[in-house]
Amino acid sequence: MRIKRFIASDMRTALRMVRDEQGPDAVILSNRPCPEGVEVVSATDYDEALVHQALRAATPRISPTTANAAPAAAAEPAAVPSA
Repeated sequence: MRIKRFIASDMRTALRMVRDEQGPDAVILSNRPCPEGVEVVSATDYDEALVHQALRAATPRISPTTANAAPAAAAEPAAVPSA
């Protein structure tokens, strides 16, 4: 996957830059406003399976006992004293 960042005065210009340089099959990964106008990050040769694999590798591991204990404790309502 080849990732490139484009900065332009407006979105239309940024998308034209992406299309001209990376072709019509480029995938927009993100966009955001910046002082110069807009920043667009795009990629070519995008493989969704590789992206999911990288996300799984970057996600912190949670043990099954910790994962099961936390929601159960949070789901229990607090005791309310009767009047």
